Amino acid sequence: MEFQVEDFQPFRREDAADELAGRPSISYWQDAWRRLKANKVSLIALGILLLLFIMCLIGPFLTPYTYHQQDASMINQSPSAEHWFGTDNLGRDIFTRIWIGGRVSIGIGLIGALIDVILGTLYGGVAGYFGGKLDTVMMRILEILVSVPYLVVVIIVSLIIGQGIPSLIIAMTITGWCHMARLVRGQIMQIKEQDYILAAKALGTHPFKVIFQHLIPNTLGVMVVAATFDIPSFIFGEAFLSYIGLGVQSPMTSWGALASGAQQNMAFYPYQMFFPALMISLTMLSFQLLGDGLRDALDPKLRE
Repeated sequence: MEFQVEDFQPFRREDAADELAGRPSISYWQDAWRRLKANKVSLIALGILLLLFIMCLIGPFLTPYTYHQQDASMINQSPSAEHWFGTDNLGRDIFTRIWIGGRVSIGIGLIGALIDVILGTLYGGVAGYFGGKLDTVMMRILEILVSVPYLVVVIIVSLIIGQGIPSLIIAMTITGWCHMARLVRGQIMQIKEQDYILAAKALGTHPFKVIFQHLIPNTLGVMVVAATFDIPSFIFGEAFLSYIGLGVQSPMTSWGALASGAQQNMAFYPYQMFFPALMISLTMLSFQLLGDGLRDALDPKLRE
């Protein structure tokens, strides 16, 4: 086949513009935020969570009452202009106690999820990267921890440390990080066979440097999603333990403790149960919906 001069055309600079991508180049996190913004339900959930966070910060200052202030003349008052959410059986303002309790409940959820992520990432990352006998031993230890009944752990910790917020966090995180460790281990075992990981090993990179600089950052999206599902489970766990009397002790309060105190008078003063139950439900639902949106937004397979 012979080529003719007419088969060739000189390159023009304006033709280079046609070679450019149809949209500007953006990073993985910028693209994830773009897709998250397109999910209206997740944005509404995020807005509700931000509103709850703000109210937990400023809510107690919107009334002249303290969370432990008792008034015998205002016992079991219905919601009014003076007491927006009413009062409890000791005359304490429920509005103030709701937002003080929100600080405790949400704080326990966030701290518990953070501990889960740190411990689960370290444990799962080491087990998944090294594999072999070390992985087998570490997974057997994990299975033993998971098999211990949750309520037994809480009772033992409460007996040793005493009841309160520190013992709650310790009790819920002793075995709570095991699911995160399994998740991270599975992701690490998939990623460590990639070419860039093999290249780092061939160059003599230290194993822990490979784990923390290459493997764990590539599992960050999965960990963020898992953490958003962990937070509501911690909030519900705190509410359950406070409800059965193993959680936050008076005069400090939480949403679970408020619900526990209200259940005795629920038939006569349902508003005392309604407000803490509403806050627990809104927070858990919002985190679940936000987690669903993050799972879709951070999935690289869905990137367009």
